[in-house]
This record gives sequence, structure tokens and C-alpha cells, in this order.
Amino acid sequence: MLMALIPQERPRTKRHARVWLVPLATLVAVGVNVFAAVEGAQAEQDRAPTLVDPADYAFSIWGLIFLANVVFAVYQAMPQQRGDAVLDRVAAPYVLGQVFATLFAVATLVDSHVLGQASTVAYFAVAVATYVILGVGMREDGWARWLCAWLPASMSAAWLLAASIVVLADVLQNDLDVSPPVGDGAAWAAFAVGLAALVAVVLLIRRRDFVFAAVVAWALVGIGREQADEVVDVAIIASLTVLGLVALGVVPRVTGAMPWRRERHAGVH
Repeated sequence: MLMALIPQERPRTKRHARVWLVPLATLVAVGVNVFAAVEGAQAEQDRAPTLVDPADYAFSIWGLIFLANVVFAVYQAMPQQRGDAVLDRVAAPYVLGQVFATLFAVATLVDSHVLGQASTVAYFAVAVATYVILGVGMREDGWARWLCAWLPASMSAAWLLAASIVVLADVLQNDLDVSPPVGDGAAWAAFAVGLAALVAVVLLIRRRDFVFAAVVAWALVGIGREQADEVVDVAIIASLTVLGLVALGVVPRVTGAMPWRRERHAGVH
């Protein structure tokens, strides 16, 4: 009788919203983009080219990105991942990213240049947030987390960095009809290529993110194959050379323990 009066703890049966929301958003994004591809829709097909446009074949990487996102959607829904606080926090920016990916496909279907630009930049912003929240390369989380969560985040952030640079070049050159902030078009393109490579180098040194670097290199090779400009070609060759040297370990990894911190701690007994 007394036991009946004592409140009993009920088993937790509530499922996290992300368990079904992440797969749903992913499937919608993949489905709409596949439909747009089947229909032959081309993003920004009427715009003037820029010196940072990659060759058409480079865009095939979207197939790998979407496949990786599907893997992530399945991974985060597995029973052992449902109580993961990091995955809970990353759900919002990830889902927003899939919404923007869907909007980009819609932009190609309705031939909306502005919507395509806006959705690309917005997708890049939330991809960066997803990357940071997951803590890619900043801790030892095992091969499953690397393959199913870090790899999709790295691929998306890297390719969207390149895509956002193309959007910015397009806005400066075609929409605003003004000179880019670093002189003529060739100088701007070389600066943009160097900037993308610099980001990849920093992440290689700091996080050993080879996936991010590989995708950036893929984008740079695509730009080199599409363009015929000596300044841009030199920038791409130099960037790929630096990326290769860092990836091979010529530049050591930078850890959180800086030299001056080690010296200060060494004097404390």
C-alpha cells in the first residue's frame, strides 16, 4: 500500500526530435536536388562567368556530400547516439543547412539567381556552425564519429567555402558591376584562391582535417581546369603546393600548449 503512494520514476520514452527531424530534412534536400538534376536545371545558368568558376565535373562532389549526409542522418538516429549532447546541439544548424540546400535546388528549378546566391551563402554559414559544434579534429571521438559525422561536416564546409567565393565574385563582378576589392578580376581570383587554401592549411595544422583540405584541393583543380589565366594558374599551383607540403607533415601540428605556456608551467614546482 505504502509503495503505491510513493511516486515511481517512469522510464524515459521520449525520443529526441532530432532523431526523426534530421533524416527528414536530409531526405527532402537530397530528393529535391536529385529531382532538379534529373530535370536538367542549372544554377545561375544565365550569369556571366568569373575567374573562380570550377569545371562542371567538379560539382559531382555533391553526390558524395549528399551520401555522407544520409550516413550522418542514420548515425545520429541510432539508439546509442540519442543521448549525445553534441548531436543535440548540432541538429539545428544541420537541419537549417538542409533547408538551404533544398532552397538552392528550388532556385535552379524556378531559375532564381538571387535565391541561389542567398541559399548558398546561408548554407555555408550554418555548415561552419555545424563543423565548429561537432568539434571536428579537436578531440578523440573514435572512427565511427569521424566517418559518420566529421567527414560529412568537413566535406560540406569545404565545398561551400569554394561555392561562396564564387557567389561573392559573381556579386562583385556581375551584380554590383564594381571592381573587386583586390584590384582587377585576376588579382581578386588569385586572392580568393589563396584565401581558400589558407583556410585549408590552418585546419590541416590545427585539426589535421585532411578531408577539408582534399575538397578544397578538388575545387582548386576544377578552377584550374576551367580557367585560362596566368595569374590564377600561378595562385592555384602555389596553393596546391603548400597544401601538399602541410599534408605531408612538413609543417607540424599546432597544439593548444604554446611554447610560452610550457615555459611558464615549467617554472612552477
